[in-house]
Amino acid sequence: MSEAVKARTPAALSWFIVMAAFGIEGALLLGWYPEAKVPDIVVGRILGTLDLALGIVLNYWLGSAHREPYQRPVVPAPATEVPKP
Repeated sequence: MSEAVKARTPAALSWFIVMAAFGIEGALLLGWYPEAKVPDIVVGRILGTLDLALGIVLNYWLGSAHREPYQRPVVPAPATEVPKP
């Protein structure tokens, strides 16, 4: 649907989600954060949610929603008449 009306919202939201996921996870991996005042389980759930959002974005852009223009149409084989004995 976004191709029909040339909406820019899906692309903008996708870029935001990708940058947030990589930015936050990169900051956590490199240790650019002060001692967290939340339990590790909560941080793990937040990271899991970011990973899920990133997966949904990748599935939207690389999945079946954008695959149709590249698929060949399925054309049934021509029916052949069976010769009568």
